[in-house]
Amino acid sequence: MSRTGSVSWLPCMIAIMQTDTPRMRRPSRKLQLKNLLRHCEQKNLTVKARLLLVVLFGFTDDDGCCWPSQETLMALSGLSETAVKTGLRELARTHTVMQHRLRA
Repeated sequence: MSRTGSVSWLPCMIAIMQTDTPRMRRPSRKLQLKNLLRHCEQKNLTVKARLLLVVLFGFTDDDGCCWPSQETLMALSGLSETAVKTGLRELARTHTVMQHRLRA
């Protein structure tokens, strides 16, 4: 089943919020993921938003930034386009991620 055509090709940069300061040594990826999951519990995020957060975490660089397309998020999470958009809005609304549209 092809989803091409229904996908919005709007590339986004998503910066997962970092709790460490530049002067401190960065926590390990395992500790960062543990902190993100704890954050999910505190914010009462939906299962879809949690799933997206874990998928996004897999793409992050050392600064906590990533640029996956909505199509990539759909493919890896198994969520629909609407569910991905809703999940990203929820993550942004709860200040879990910052979403910036990139100009083409």
